[in-house]
Amino acid sequence: MKLTIDNLDGNGAQDYSQAVVASDKFLIERRLNEPSLCSFTLAPTALNLANPARYGRVVAAEDSGVILFTGYVLEEPAILMVGQSSSGAAAQVKVSAVSDEVLLDTQPLPQSMAGVSAQANQLLQGLNARLGVAGISFALAANNGTIGHFSADAARNWSRNAGALASIARSAYRVLNGTVMMMPVGSVVHTLSEADGTLQLSALEASMVKALANDITVCGEKEPGAYVTEFFQGDGSTVLFDLTDEPYFPPASKTKPLIDLFQEPAINTQIWQVNDSGSHFSLTANGLTCAGGDGIDGDTTLCTVNQLEMGGSLVIEAGGVQFGSTTQGVLNGVYNGAVSIPNCFAGFQITQPNGTTVISPLVNGAVAGSTFTPLAGHMYTLRLRIYCSEMQRVLQAYNSIDDSGAHTYGGLFLNSGGSILLEVQDTTNGVAAAPVILYSGSTNNLPGALKFALINSANLQCSIASLEISQHGPVWVVSTPPGAGPVVRRLGTTAEGADCKIERSGKLRFYPTSIPQAG
Repeated sequence: MKLTIDNLDGNGAQDYSQAVVASDKFLIERRLNEPSLCSFTLAPTALNLANPARYGRVVAAEDSGVILFTGYVLEEPAILMVGQSSSGAAAQVKVSAVSDEVLLDTQPLPQSMAGVSAQANQLLQGLNARLGVAGISFALAANNGTIGHFSADAARNWSRNAGALASIARSAYRVLNGTVMMMPVGSVVHTLSEADGTLQLSALEASMVKALANDITVCGEKEPGAYVTEFFQGDGSTVLFDLTDEPYFPPASKTKPLIDLFQEPAINTQIWQVNDSGSHFSLTANGLTCAGGDGIDGDTTLCTVNQLEMGGSLVIEAGGVQFGSTTQGVLNGVYNGAVSIPNCFAGFQITQPNGTTVISPLVNGAVAGSTFTPLAGHMYTLRLRIYCSEMQRVLQAYNSIDDSGAHTYGGLFLNSGGSILLEVQDTTNGVAAAPVILYSGSTNNLPGALKFALINSANLQCSIASLEISQHGPVWVVSTPPGAGPVVRRLGTTAEGADCKIERSGKLRFYPTSIPQAG
């Protein structure tokens, strides 16, 4: 075996193989979906070697060159006085190192949306992309299965999240020599034999494990328990209506899965997937700026890394939108498949017939509803609302293995209908005008998860100051005035030009300008 340590003192990696104390155990400990540990004892002074330093780079390899462990010394090595030699006091150094993912663990995880109905490999690569750490490569199995739902926990480090993801996929991850590996459990078989020394019965250790349980109770957070439809009659003055039951709301920490003010030096690739071979996207004083495209639908796009789950009440809001002289493409759209107009489930199509910019609602790949003509020099908010009575649309996937092979359960979509509303609001100089509804309708088949693209530019000339995605509980308010048809009431704040809000205390409150009329 060969052991090298780079103490980062400018001398490079030094060979410590001859300094290893053979009487103490040299241990490389690999636990399932956790960082690997390497511990050993050295006598470096006998060979005029420096004591290993904190943060030193440790590499252990076989004589054949096969690397067994790479990592870093995280704690100051313990120095033990063991006696006296002709040159003075004799000391030994106990060293403990942690594998390479410790570099990833030191980076805080940024905000990210949950991954739904995605390959485990894709989610693991996305977890790394959000950290922006260079020098990390991947050696992943071709197909580690589809994960129904995975949300990275920002309160935990990279290895905890990677371990949780690998466990869901019934896989094992490891980081060795700067390479992240993830393979299905059971894909590597080790043969133990007394003949070749790989099995030493005297070294086996026994420990007590918990007995198998026939019944397991899992307790989690609150979730929707029933569908409730309530009817109230307005009198022209009442603004507050008490609901029979307290409505379901997701935790406050999860109501804003994505906010981007586009104020960083460059587009945040931890959030956005950029497809822009012509360098048409940039960040300017006006925010995210698009200066054209190659004229082909779906070639120049800015999409979120993960899909959006179409559950509950989603509000996708592109704020501070300004248009240039020539413009053609789609803004603030969700897509059922590849980003292209035929796959656009809902979005805002921007065209310029006869030299005048026109905003048209795009639903199921076709223009529907009313159009809107923005004024030159004005600033607008494009707001897409999607409602579904089901809060969870994608079921989690579970993996198991038996004598017949691997099996996957779950991971399916819950079928549901939904409602769609597209609106435009003039917000020039910070003054919010009344929103203009371009489309309000419903569908019997709302996809469980859709890809969100803020920009799909064939030749868009525009800028966007901010993007905010909000997810609320499955609540939807409709008014039916006497002698008229149902009208969707917009939920939100007065700044958004909304009509009402549903409070967590179980009350429906209308704003003074939107009080339901008598009857």
